[in-house]
Amino acid sequence: MKQEVTTPKLSLFQRLFSWIAQPHVAYAVAALIVGMSFIAITPPFHGPDEDAHFLRAYQLATGKLKLVTAQKPGRLGAELPSAVPGMVEQTVQDNPIRGYPSKKYNHWHTKAELKNTIDTPQERQSVWVDTTNTYVYNPVLYLPAAAAIAVVHWLGGSPLVALYAARVVSLVAIVMLFAVAVRLASRRKWAFAAVLLVPMLLFQNAVVSVDGLSFAVTALFASYVVRLREQRTVHKGQWLLLALAAVALAIVKLPLVLAAALAFTLIRGRRHILPVISIVVMALAVFAGQCVLLNRLYPTVRMNGPSEANQQVQIDKLVHDPFEFLRVTHNTYMNQFGDGQTVGVLGVFGTADTTLPMWLYGVLLLLLGLLICTGAEKTRPLRMWQTIGLLIIGATYFMAVNGAMYLTYTPTSFSTFYGVQGRYFLPLLIVLPLYISPLLHISPQQEHKRNRVLIGALLCTIAVVLFVVFQRYYLYTP
Repeated sequence: MKQEVTTPKLSLFQRLFSWIAQPHVAYAVAALIVGMSFIAITPPFHGPDEDAHFLRAYQLATGKLKLVTAQKPGRLGAELPSAVPGMVEQTVQDNPIRGYPSKKYNHWHTKAELKNTIDTPQERQSVWVDTTNTYVYNPVLYLPAAAAIAVVHWLGGSPLVALYAARVVSLVAIVMLFAVAVRLASRRKWAFAAVLLVPMLLFQNAVVSVDGLSFAVTALFASYVVRLREQRTVHKGQWLLLALAAVALAIVKLPLVLAAALAFTLIRGRRHILPVISIVVMALAVFAGQCVLLNRLYPTVRMNGPSEANQQVQIDKLVHDPFEFLRVTHNTYMNQFGDGQTVGVLGVFGTADTTLPMWLYGVLLLLLGLLICTGAEKTRPLRMWQTIGLLIIGATYFMAVNGAMYLTYTPTSFSTFYGVQGRYFLPLLIVLPLYISPLLHISPQQEHKRNRVLIGALLCTIAVVLFVVFQRYYLYTP
């Protein structure tokens, strides 16, 4: 008589641990904990351009879609209750600490502002505030923040409460999208989840901005492309979903439309050529349509930036000397006086207003390098032309970012790119583990041990980063 084999019943704790041990769940838990920590310790409006993004989201929350022109030529903005820009001015501009490491954050002032609701007729009176730099971003990118602000506004909460609500809701929405991207990935899930835990990305997710949502859409698209690559056939419904994801790419931050070209890695025969080209052309058409619409809505706009910046002068310089751009690139990334910009690129592992110790950069590079370059999975190899195409896409994106900063933001007298920041290059890091095959193959058992050690070390490093940021704002530093 055969004996029945019974599997031991897992305890509640074991089932919970097994559930959290999944890559997408582990990522979501870690990202939410760290993100909430960043929200708690980061002073109001200390994310990149967070004040302008908040004011734009507040405008959308009140039901006004189009930016309003002002008496100043080329300037755009929003009409909001005077208490809203007043709160921004009192919390940021009265005693600025951004860029002044010796200054500390007065959290008592913030506690007082949390109670200042919009009560008097004077506070409700509409005033115009400048938000010109947000005009290039699709209003869809502000939906999570605007929804949170709308609820707080309807309940009569203070503008500062609306800011923190917008941060929290945006963080949850972005992390959920990234978690879906990790779940969709058919390969290298732990390495993919690890690069999504770099401090700069976690910080961007925790402030009111368009970056986090834009990067999440990029991760979703890249992850879905890789998933389809591992399948034998791609069904019609999957092509349709990929097309929708490509359209989403076209309406996020402008240079990210280049990621639509990742679809070319799906071509394995003639039957794939037409749908792939159609998807890429559709994304480019939506992107072009958005640019035309912006030009029609706001024909004469001048972005905020150094007064010496002049796009037409820079274009004329490039026309007369096409090699000028290469010289500026060399000066920025290969010479000592370009170190500010070089550190900005390394800032992909940092945070906006906090300079991290260089050893932290080294540790993060080492941990991510080991996770990306080692693995047990065998993947469908890319063809030579696809590999070359990926390198071209990455190089084009890198140069497009630098080119945009050169034309629109760099003073004409400068021989380096001005204003380059590491967050601009996060998409290159995000897609890296999805398209790089392991250089060193290890056994599944070794990979399991590697994940425990390296992911644990990465989380410990992130904890140190949080302490450094906390120290910058709250503790005495010489």
